[in-house]
Amino acid sequence: MRYRGGLLACIAIVVAGCGSASPDALVGEYAIQANGPPEVKVTKMGGKYLVSLRQGGDWSQAEEVPRCDDKHYADLFGSDWRGVQPVGLCATSGPFAIFKVTRGTRARGRTFQTGYYMVFMGGFEIHRL
Repeated sequence: MRYRGGLLACIAIVVAGCGSASPDALVGEYAIQANGPPEVKVTKMGGKYLVSLRQGGDWSQAEEVPRCDDKHYADLFGSDWRGVQPVGLCATSGPFAIFKVTRGTRARGRTFQTGYYMVFMGGFEIHRL
């Protein structure tokens, strides 16, 4: 009987974790155009997410960008934001955010084709390399 109770507890923990995607899914490089050069780089160091932007031929100094909260998602994707299942990083100063969303979903009249979206001087889809 103790085995069954422990098994149920493990299942509950696994199921609870399934609904909360990790920004680890954003670690990588991104291009503005399909098959283009990398323009944005997301790394993780010491549990913090860092973002660098390509400036000419060099990468900018990596800056920490924290995980977005529900308010960010609602502001950017509208009241039905849960439908796109976003996971993102949102800068606390300046207009920058990067998201992984469910490919093919819609929010605020936009259908997400690539599964990735960035806000930086406007909003547009990006391509993971």
